[in-house]
Amino acid sequence: MAQRRIRDAKKSITNNTLYCVIDGVYTPVVYQQVAEDEDLYYNEVKVMPRNKIARRESLKGGHQPVVIKESVTTTTTKPQGTTTTTTVSSVSPLAIFDYRLNIQHSSELIGSWDSTLTSVYLEQTTSANKPRLGRRKGGSANNVAPFFVKGTANDTGSYMSFNSALTISGDFTIIAYFRPNNIKYVRMLGNSSDSNIFLSFNEDSSLNLHFGLGSGKTHAISLGTGAINFDKNYQVTIQRNGTTLYARVNGAQVATATVTTDDFVVNQVGRVGTSILTFGGHIMNLSIYDGYITSRLPYLEKAITKTSSKAQLD
Repeated sequence: MAQRRIRDAKKSITNNTLYCVIDGVYTPVVYQQVAEDEDLYYNEVKVMPRNKIARRESLKGGHQPVVIKESVTTTTTKPQGTTTTTTVSSVSPLAIFDYRLNIQHSSELIGSWDSTLTSVYLEQTTSANKPRLGRRKGGSANNVAPFFVKGTANDTGSYMSFNSALTISGDFTIIAYFRPNNIKYVRMLGNSSDSNIFLSFNEDSSLNLHFGLGSGKTHAISLGTGAINFDKNYQVTIQRNGTTLYARVNGAQVATATVTTDDFVVNQVGRVGTSILTFGGHIMNLSIYDGYITSRLPYLEKAITKTSSKAQLD
């Protein structure tokens, strides 16, 4: 009779639920979970289907970007009537650096930081210029944000270089979640061969956003109420759509500017050109996408804020 019950149970197994046999009866395997309301729930353990396992295995050694789908609806009115057209475009990440993942270090000094979804990575081979795991080098990977030591007039601080220059063409979306420990020279992205190519804040006393695409193509853009200060967490989103540059701070748009469509070619984080005045503070997340994200942007910003705000600092 028990064998018959087992055979019948096998036939009824669906949704990839994991079962075990208790007293001859197939019983779902469950795990206990504490919800946000502090109630206890029991969830069934699911087994990943073979086709998904195969796809995951095929991605080893070459990460598959997560594509963001954007829908644009256009309405055209003609004498014959009104036509509505919906165009779906795809926006993919060029690089995503998340403090929780892929940080290699020795004695709490960070030597490399891999992008989570592409083959891009950051590196620093000079010990004096390596970021730390936490401000006091007392943290551990996966829970402490990298801390970049600010450069001074006498000594270059921390910065990291891309394994190869990253060319950002056309429209783009750059999201950075960080906590500066100094109000001046909050330098995110730069090019070691051209000090006129950069993304930075507070290069002057006006607490502006500074963006450069080359000689004669640099901009100082007032952030108004979104100005970046120090010892606070900020999420800044910089986007280019055609010739318009948009700046958002903590989820709110604060500035726009007209820029050229030149490629934005960067090869370092935390430094502009070869200046020794490098960025000082924590970087929790730096995400670079190859398109202009619109409808999905608030969800993406909230997701980054939710994880990045939990980073330990020391």
